[in-house]
Amino acid sequence: MDASALATPGISANSGLVDEAARFLSFRFRLIASWPGTKKPICYPGTGSVWPIESLDDLKEVMQKKCARPNLMLHLDSSGVVVMDKDSAAAEGNEWLQSLGVSTSGKVWVQSRCPGRLHVYYRRGTGVDGRHVKLGPSSDVDLLAKGFVILPPSLHKSGDVYRWIGRKSPALIPPCELDPLPDALAEYWRTIVCEKQAKRTRAAPIQGPSANLLESVINALGGRQAGRGHGPNLSFRCPWPENHRHGGGHDDFSLNVESGAWQCFAGCGKGNHLSSLAQKLGIPPRYSAARFEPTPSAYSKVKYNVEVA
Repeated sequence: MDASALATPGISANSGLVDEAARFLSFRFRLIASWPGTKKPICYPGTGSVWPIESLDDLKEVMQKKCARPNLMLHLDSSGVVVMDKDSAAAEGNEWLQSLGVSTSGKVWVQSRCPGRLHVYYRRGTGVDGRHVKLGPSSDVDLLAKGFVILPPSLHKSGDVYRWIGRKSPALIPPCELDPLPDALAEYWRTIVCEKQAKRTRAAPIQGPSANLLESVINALGGRQAGRGHGPNLSFRCPWPENHRHGGGHDDFSLNVESGAWQCFAGCGKGNHLSSLAQKLGIPPRYSAARFEPTPSAYSKVKYNVEVA
């Protein structure tokens, strides 16, 4: 199938897109759709809520109501895979990876949109976490473990088509058989992440009434054992699933335990103060009246940051 066929909405182009979506949904991976040639997520009509692709019916509905030929994007956080994004054909980047013994041999998925620019998918190893880390002599190698990455047969803004290379595709290699991220790259990852964490200034643990309020909110959301994520942002099932199109089956609710900012990405609401969330959750006034003091490292807002390669 040539690029012109993929660039033009039609049966042949959409059949490839649907087949790819079906394969990743069979892996129980989370997908969203974005506008063709862009990294902008497609949202529900009349709302700012991202439209999740949880079934082929969702994808077909997006095609009918919003965009006949969308891009597909994979949610890395819950997938168990990590992506090495080599975004340059420069020789020094290739030589640097070769010096570490990193190659595309073995059981990996490899996609490309033009020569020298590759996405290589590995199984995530221990201690590999974080949105992205830049490596290489020209910082042209990214490691991605969170956010979203574009899948074939999506379109790049240049008009290039993302394709799987040879037999390095999920059609032939299931995710459970992927090779882990090479030790050399994993060690770079851990070193850089540790350096970043060391530079951050963290305040003392929250104490007094504010701590009681925070713990009361977390318990109302299902407890710390129900929260997912690392660092200040925890993800929970939304406490108002009746407002969700798909019944609230995903961790769509984010709480920043440092700033008190919260948001439901399915559109139930958001706020910059823990007290407003406590009130919505029906927590007794003796807790919700407490003043929540954010730490110095907190963000003033929680935004839906879609990180893609």
